[in-house]
Amino acid sequence: MLQSIEKRLQKIEDKPVDFKDLHQRLENKVDQLSQTRNNIASDVVIETIHSKLHEDEIEKEEIQKRCKNVIVFGLNESASGDAACEDCG
Repeated sequence: MLQSIEKRLQKIEDKPVDFKDLHQRLENKVDQLSQTRNNIASDVVIETIHSKLHEDEIEKEEIQKRCKNVIVFGLNESASGDAACEDCG
């Protein structure tokens, strides 16, 4: 067993190291990681935009529903700023 390990170690030690190849492989890995990071960031941005657009759509539907509300004479108005409907027409 010890001889087997020594033989493997000797093969590894005898093998010349190609630094250009090693450098190129490292550059490729860094490029892949950078691309993956950019793709993930892009996916997060797209998901955030979709979420915000969906929220805006829901809010617009709520505004349209409120625009059709009936006003009752003698009832105090709401103190919120949403009482006025600019999108009604």
